[in-house]
Amino acid sequence: MPGHAVILEDSNGGRVADPSESQILSTVEQIGNSLDHCILHLGGDEYLQTAGERNRLFIEYSDVGGMFRSTKTDFDAVTVGQIFAAAMQGSQGWKREYVFDRTGAGAGVADGGTGAEAHSGGARASGTSVKDQLLDSVKKGVQQEASYGVGRMVRGLIRNVTRRR
Repeated sequence: MPGHAVILEDSNGGRVADPSESQILSTVEQIGNSLDHCILHLGGDEYLQTAGERNRLFIEYSDVGGMFRSTKTDFDAVTVGQIFAAAMQGSQGWKREYVFDRTGAGAGVADGGTGAEAHSGGARASGTSVKDQLLDSVKKGVQQEASYGVGRMVRGLIRNVTRRR
């Protein structure tokens, strides 16, 4: 964001102040190989982060409205790099292009509603109770975290095996 120091931080602790689009892309392309995730600190409490595997990345962000996670879990590195670069320039358009669900404290209650709306992404299926939607959201989150944890463990084992040869 203009007027704020923007910092790109990777899961190995590497930090780049005011990164270029090519530095962002280079970092994002390493996720699933030498990196587990990266975070673009936009100043204050605002940030974007991504994790996953090659061509199976998801995005999370935090802004004044709360914390949100993309429903799309198969972003490629180029798209994530473009979203990070746009956010760094202060653009908010990417929030309207993709669907993000609220996570963390206040999950299920976006924009003062009943929990039936996804942030910037349109209406959820109506006719289901807030409780059911919340349970579904929690189940989905647990499944994603478990999948991510297992994938990370498998990548670590593969790295260890290939290093010993």
